[in-house]
Amino acid sequence: MRVIKRGQPSSRMGIVRHAIRVGFATGALIALSACGGGGGGGSPPPAQPPANPPPVTPPPVTPPANQAPTVSVGEDQTIQLPTNSASISGTGNDPENAALTYAWASSPADGVTFAEATAASTTVTFAAEGTYTLTLTANDGQASGSDSLVVTVQPAASAELFWPAPDTDETVADRGWTRVTPAEVGMDAARLEEAATYALAAGGGGMVVKGGRLVHSWGDIDARFASQSATKSIGGTLLGIAIGEGLVNLTDTAVSKILYIGNPPGSDDPARLGAITVLQLATHTAGFPKDGGYQPLQFDPGTTWNYSDGGLNWLADLLTSVFQDDLRTVITAKVWTDLGINNGSVINSDDVAWRANNLRASPPSGAPSVPHRELASGISINPNAMARVGLLYLRDGMWSTRRILPEGFANTVRTPLPEIAALPNADATEYPAAPANYGVLWWTNAQGDMPNVPTDAYWAWGQYDSLIVVIPSLDLVISRIGPPRGNLPGRVFGDDDWTADYAVLEPFLEPIVCAADPASAACNP
Repeated sequence: MRVIKRGQPSSRMGIVRHAIRVGFATGALIALSACGGGGGGGSPPPAQPPANPPPVTPPPVTPPANQAPTVSVGEDQTIQLPTNSASISGTGNDPENAALTYAWASSPADGVTFAEATAASTTVTFAAEGTYTLTLTANDGQASGSDSLVVTVQPAASAELFWPAPDTDETVADRGWTRVTPAEVGMDAARLEEAATYALAAGGGGMVVKGGRLVHSWGDIDARFASQSATKSIGGTLLGIAIGEGLVNLTDTAVSKILYIGNPPGSDDPARLGAITVLQLATHTAGFPKDGGYQPLQFDPGTTWNYSDGGLNWLADLLTSVFQDDLRTVITAKVWTDLGINNGSVINSDDVAWRANNLRASPPSGAPSVPHRELASGISINPNAMARVGLLYLRDGMWSTRRILPEGFANTVRTPLPEIAALPNADATEYPAAPANYGVLWWTNAQGDMPNVPTDAYWAWGQYDSLIVVIPSLDLVISRIGPPRGNLPGRVFGDDDWTADYAVLEPFLEPIVCAADPASAACNP
């Protein structure tokens, strides 16, 4: 038994008393839950929030880092002197949709000239043969992206440039051309015959010219047929001459060069008509409908790509106005005579004829009192004359020692413009991918829609598949023309029901490309 002495409290009593003393000393009522037996006290009340809590500041948000633009410049190219320039076309895309600035550079840089070094699409000229890496850089103001392609400039195949003699003797089978065998120019005769067989299914005749000499032909190269819409490119040669003579620029408004455009004054909005440019007339973006007559505008100028015979006929009227003469007279004096082409209007033995435009029987007061021609259609021509036109463009407007077209015009016609490529296509079924592939009066393969044909290929093209094809990188000119084949089921080569479907051209062009370049994709599927 433990004995507790009086005056000596137990440890527990001391704790209680000490707690009471502390409680009263602080003026607080403290529950003695630590004591056994009973606990009459509860938990302390929860803390109350302030009446006006301070605002909560969210953590700072870090904006996403700027992303560099992406750039694409397409496939490598090969050209061969005397062709010394190439069309290059790049595109840029910025993830933040910022405006981009562009800059082209070359390595090596010596002897390389860009027509517009700050444009995404431009022309580049080389002073000498060699291999050049061209780089396009796009900048969004904070970051840059770039892409490169290689242009190989091959030496001329021969120190001598070949030109056909004038076509003056109707008894000469080759009509003034120097003929060589395919083997002499390194071409495959069997592949050339394959292309000719495909074309002959539609009748007519054609030629393949390599380096200015005739390598292969089929049919009668002196037989003349309607070239239909190939007239746009052939007759459009006069646009190049007018530019070279300072009579017109592509950026000119049409109304600055012609008395009026569109229907007679008052039948259309003068503001819309006044906005039409020469370039728009030459690229099917002026807004006129397909019909070749004088129709009201269907679209605002510069807003839509719409294949337009009417717009091209207005371009013909404009050129008649600036030359103040019949276009047939002008082209005979400035082109056909130098090219050695016989020109007439009804004589069947002539190489080319150009019908008058009956839609303009009574020119407006002040217009030249001469026959008005069409550019939408109207030229009849034979393969011999067509090949000469193609050779003129292949040689950048030179014929022998005389310059006919201004330097660089051939590159202009075969270079689609980015601002046109972005336009809506009013008839994508008939003219698929046209805004991105059509240059100035000429069709092109700039987007590589025919993957086995060089991207520098360009051509005049009309109903019944009348063709003048120029491929600078292979030093080739191809001409083909024939009679109507009839409206056959589907889209068939030489067919009346013409559409700009590149698929019908591939079986014709790919064997010729393969014949000239056995290492090409056309020969190695």
